[in-house]
Amino acid sequence: QGNATVSVDTVFSWPGGWSYTFAPDGSAVDSVAAPGTIVPNDTLEYFGVPFEVIDRYEIGRFITPYGIGLSLGNEGFRWTYDVTDYQHLLRDSVDFQAGNQQELISVTFEMIEGTPPRPVVNMQRPWGGMASRSYASLSDDTALPPVDVSTHPGATQWALRTRLTGHGHNSNNGQYPHCCEWKDNTHYLRVNGTQVDDWHIWQADRCAENPVYPQGGTWLGSREGWCPGDIVNDHWVELTPHISGGSATLDYAIDPVPANNLGMGSGNYVVNMDLMEYGPASFALDAEIVEVKRPSSADMYSRNNPMCYDPLVVLRNAGSEELSSLTFTYSVGGGTPAAYTWTGSLAHMEQIDVTLPVDDGSFWYGDGSDTFTVTVSAPNGGTDMHAANDSYTTEFDAPIVYNEDIIVNYKTNNRPWENTVEIVDLWGNPVYARNNHTANTTYSDTLSFWAGCYTLRVLDTGNDGLSYWADPGAGGGFFRFRRLNGLTLRNFEPEFGRSIEFAFVIGDYVGVSEAPSAVSVSAFPNPSNGLFTLSVEHAQGPARMEVFDASGKQVRDQQVQLYGASLLELDLSTERDGLYQMRLTTENGTARMRLVKQ
Repeated sequence: QGNATVSVDTVFSWPGGWSYTFAPDGSAVDSVAAPGTIVPNDTLEYFGVPFEVIDRYEIGRFITPYGIGLSLGNEGFRWTYDVTDYQHLLRDSVDFQAGNQQELISVTFEMIEGTPPRPVVNMQRPWGGMASRSYASLSDDTALPPVDVSTHPGATQWALRTRLTGHGHNSNNGQYPHCCEWKDNTHYLRVNGTQVDDWHIWQADRCAENPVYPQGGTWLGSREGWCPGDIVNDHWVELTPHISGGSATLDYAIDPVPANNLGMGSGNYVVNMDLMEYGPASFALDAEIVEVKRPSSADMYSRNNPMCYDPLVVLRNAGSEELSSLTFTYSVGGGTPAAYTWTGSLAHMEQIDVTLPVDDGSFWYGDGSDTFTVTVSAPNGGTDMHAANDSYTTEFDAPIVYNEDIIVNYKTNNRPWENTVEIVDLWGNPVYARNNHTANTTYSDTLSFWAGCYTLRVLDTGNDGLSYWADPGAGGGFFRFRRLNGLTLRNFEPEFGRSIEFAFVIGDYVGVSEAPSAVSVSAFPNPSNGLFTLSVEHAQGPARMEVFDASGKQVRDQQVQLYGASLLELDLSTERDGLYQMRLTTENGTARMRLVKQ
């Protein structure tokens, strides 16, 4: 009856139309007949008459990750989609399809009680359903040409929901950029011959910020409309100001295929475009909290959580009146509430990220439930007409507590100019910073901070971290926190893409205590010609060392003896060049390491 979201982890499509339903007594009945007609059917035949699939609809898209060396743990990884506008398809009995045969997938529909911001009265697909279109046919307008649409008489608002991803490695000379996975094109929409929008779907830094990392393939490269192991974002074009008189001519366009590289035209786009037709807004004055990005324990926001600085929420104007001001009230469970007055300008259905200030670390003291609640009130100085979407509560994880001085210990790779390191306090003031690094150099700095919460930020402008298996020329580095006695407190993944953001606490503060890592391992040189030296810490006694190639085949399995801090020699010189995974199993725990032989 209200909003609906679906949590999935892959591409999925939805066949339209009703297939069958069940009567209260459990018998199967036919729901394909005319509305209101119930025809008994004593023989239930899957996909037989009268249960044929009438049509297929895509309601969201996900690109699966590169799986070599990837572990999503026992719980997997969850992405959440807003499918409110498709709820008219999610009725009676339909067939649900993920279109993927590689991962185990579970799907949960979350039914949110309430009233949607604007009711869908009709949905059209001006150019048909989801399909692959060649770049050449999009460029010369033979695919997605101008199309006339007649609008629904009950509609007062319109929006085109576009979903495009570029694919293919096509060009005349084989040089970058190939099309259409690696080419940044501009996309256009014209209504009645007038251009009303242009947009880009190029993912410049998003892939390198993917929370599903590290992956086995080229996961961090910028791409046209998608990233491996990530949701595909829809682009909305609001058409209400441009449609009148019961009809309109829609025309999609794209940057033309380069005249000097016509081979790019063989690349393709997977295209889905839905024209959503809406009735009037459900409420005149309706401010909505769409979601909380921090603090949050949601997988999709794990790059920026745990945290202990300013919360970040998504505000939407779900009402018909322009939204110019409101009050946020927010607190952790059992804590003292804070308030913030927002001013701005949001038209109907526009949304923005809002940062909520935290003036003092005591804000995070609560009853230990680790929940965060934010509420909006007094929109435009008045009364919100729809209270059901005024509040949002998230669970979150508290940051790690270190009751001691710590050492920042890291080594640069061959491209030190790409890296900056800083630590900021609760209010964003830098308390530690390093840049102007030297290549292949180890830095060790002791941090003696006042009690409080701090955030480590490591930036790599090359988007390939301190180590990347597909670019051995960059060399390899590492980053870790250590105790003054040399024990490792935390090892950070060197193949981190664009950034590391890690909140931690010094002294008596809210958080979770962490003991030193049970086992840590590093390798040098890495990449190498096959001869590696492994440095192992915090492990004693017998251990098992296994090495697997990129296909998962075991190429080494040997017993070794460890003495607290040990150096092990590993010879892969007889193996083929490529990516390998080393697993060291000890009585103190298990450590894993990626190795590159070139």
